[in-house]
Amino acid sequence: MKALSAVFLLATVSVAQSGPPSSTWLSRLAQGQNLEHRGRFTEAEDLVTQLINEADSLDAKPPEFGEALAVLGTIYQDLAHYDKAEGVFRRAVEWQEKTNPNATASAVALSNLGNCLVLEEKYSAALPLFNRAAEILKQPAVNNATDLSIVLFSTAFLYRETNQDSQAEDLYRQSIQVAEKAEPFDRHMVANALSKFAAFLNTRGRFSEAESSYKRALQVLETGSKADSADLAALVNNLGEVYFKQERWDEAESLYRRSLKLSQEDPESKPWEPATAEFNLARLYAQTGKFSEANSYFLSAEQHFKAAVGPMHPAFASVIFVEGDYYRRRGYYQKAQPLLSEAAEIFGRAQPDSLNLAAAQISLAQADLARGNVTDADQLCRNGLNIRTRTLGSEHRETLQAEQTLGEILRIERQYLEAELLYVHAIKGFESRTTDRAYLQIALDQYAALLQSMGRKAEAKQIQMRLKTVSRTAFVAQ
Repeated sequence: MKALSAVFLLATVSVAQSGPPSSTWLSRLAQGQNLEHRGRFTEAEDLVTQLINEADSLDAKPPEFGEALAVLGTIYQDLAHYDKAEGVFRRAVEWQEKTNPNATASAVALSNLGNCLVLEEKYSAALPLFNRAAEILKQPAVNNATDLSIVLFSTAFLYRETNQDSQAEDLYRQSIQVAEKAEPFDRHMVANALSKFAAFLNTRGRFSEAESSYKRALQVLETGSKADSADLAALVNNLGEVYFKQERWDEAESLYRRSLKLSQEDPESKPWEPATAEFNLARLYAQTGKFSEANSYFLSAEQHFKAAVGPMHPAFASVIFVEGDYYRRRGYYQKAQPLLSEAAEIFGRAQPDSLNLAAAQISLAQADLARGNVTDADQLCRNGLNIRTRTLGSEHRETLQAEQTLGEILRIERQYLEAELLYVHAIKGFESRTTDRAYLQIALDQYAALLQSMGRKAEAKQIQMRLKTVSRTAFVAQ
């Protein structure tokens, strides 16, 4: 879950605080942190909220008050209540800048708020917070390499999400260098920085580099004393993702199973960590045609995620979205539709205008279209297309795919002129990239069908000839 980076930063806050601790209040705060770590969010929220209210009633707040705000903000973030998390993190920034200006605690508060804003896709507001945090941590009087490494890879993630790859890569590399030079040497921090960089490389299709970075992280983590099971399970799972994307199914399956075993055997494992491995195994079995195993793991992951984070959390929505999309692709529309509809509803509440919502809406539109619900399909697909156009731009592959889907819906609705405009634009975009030949073939086939419907048979024949050429080219390339 993305909130983990904020939790990692909290480990340094207590070091920066000064003043005698109020033992009872502080021990209850530690209890709240423990409840959050174990995924018992409602109990943690109640306890930490009570502590903050108690502190607010005092003339002089405990020196750990800023840490309590950070814990509550993290709980809200875990629950995907990002608006509440943002408000609490902003209050933490105000508190720390008033009581600990130019200190590690202020940098941590700024970075926590920045991470929350990134989750809300408020990138322009997050960037100056990360920059300010980095400035503080680089000061000779502070010189906190560990937290600086975290701030750098958090900033890199922002650039990654906004497709500014050169800036992202530079910051990921800086983060690794800073972590490696930190004294005392923290192997968990170095492994974490390497893992973040590997995840970026994996999303960009640079699989051999991603594999190398993950393996290096594993080597660092497993050197010396026994590695933390949770960190090891996450790394193993992430390396499995690299193999999954390359269709190296046996290697991916072996790593997913190892990750699941590590999570199940770790008493400190968070409730959603074993469920993540189950979910990935379900995806793998769905891809490899082992449908009985896929169904079993999807059901188990769905139940465990729902119990761990609640029925309205985006993490749970992600599980049922992939499950629903899997059933849709297999033609089980009656099973797919309620799952996709529920996922879209959750994303719409927790992450309005997000790419997750767009994906759920477009998949649901395809299921509705297959069942003859053309009007609903039209509206859903338009909504998803609008989100992708705003977020990714009009030439991105996912935007073009949404245009293609809407074109097919419009063809069935006999809105031929609008459909043709969408097909022509999508085909032009797919033709510009050799990696999109499969999408191009589908678009050409559907465009030929549109021209036939419009009575333009000679043009349809020309498109079919183009399709044959593309198909032969794709076969030779394979």
